[in-house]
Amino acid sequence: MLVNKGFASVAQHNPPAVDVTSEPSKDKSEPPSENRIVEELFSTLSHSTDDAVSEPDHEAPSPAFPHPDDQAPTEEISNNLNTLTLSEPPVETRLTYTEQTLPDVGVRFDVNVTQVDRPDLVYIIQRASVTEGETSLSDDSIDNTAFSAYEDLTELWELSENINSDGFFGEDAKVPSNQVKKGMACIGRYSSDGQLYRALVLRVDHEEGVADLEYVDYGTKETVPIESIKPISHALLSLPVQSSKVRVYGLKPRKDAEGKKLHDSDWTVETMKEFYNMVANKRLIAEIIDKTISPPTIHLYDRCLREDSTTGQTDDVLIGQLMQNNNLAEYEI
Repeated sequence: MLVNKGFASVAQHNPPAVDVTSEPSKDKSEPPSENRIVEELFSTLSHSTDDAVSEPDHEAPSPAFPHPDDQAPTEEISNNLNTLTLSEPPVETRLTYTEQTLPDVGVRFDVNVTQVDRPDLVYIIQRASVTEGETSLSDDSIDNTAFSAYEDLTELWELSENINSDGFFGEDAKVPSNQVKKGMACIGRYSSDGQLYRALVLRVDHEEGVADLEYVDYGTKETVPIESIKPISHALLSLPVQSSKVRVYGLKPRKDAEGKKLHDSDWTVETMKEFYNMVANKRLIAEIIDKTISPPTIHLYDRCLREDSTTGQTDDVLIGQLMQNNNLAEYEI
């Protein structure tokens, strides 16, 4: 087992998909349990006195991925960090990240959910299994993006190790506050674990001295002091964004749902809690339905043991169908 800076411990090859603890787990031997994750997240939400509750904003942006020494890809991965020079000026807003290439329509592929804005709007990371030691739920052989997805995740680990290493950024490495603009690529320090991640500026409030960031490789968002934002180089932009924002096809909130609602949404806090129970800490299966719209729509499946099975037979069941069966949502396939 290896513990990597910026990543949770790799106790097994199926890491936690959503880490919503307010602090990193002190026990690095295994990821936190689903029940504790949900209890800690929604104990805060359930004590809110507001009529509307904002979406949880403290999901740790770093699920665990296999260390390259554990599962080295069959081809050498280029390290684009060698060209980084900290004397480069801050990247301007016209320099942006490259989007991840999703598999073709109809191809099923393994994913982790890294961020949930609403039950029908989530961020996923592709989890390809191209070497021994991992068990894939889908057939990687028909997914022409599987190997590149694995290479990208390994490069993301290397990138995280580098930008969080001692001396990578000097004490004066920061973006002047008057140069921080909406749409600017940058490096931000995530408050829950103190680690640096690639980010995008969503909003700037110069009077308050804060900016809203999205950590682009995970979809997590938070507000940070402007003075904490660091510049990003061309080399750090070359890796495609690893998380993809997608819409779960056919999933809608119940019209008669009662209880506190998420901010600017008809989804209830209780439904969010149940959805987290379904997707946290597990490998799921996604299938692209439509890539021509933004965000793309997907089917999201969980592999479930058949109730009447005596030999361990399983079925891939739509998450939307499970939500509807439990009277948590409306679902139209």
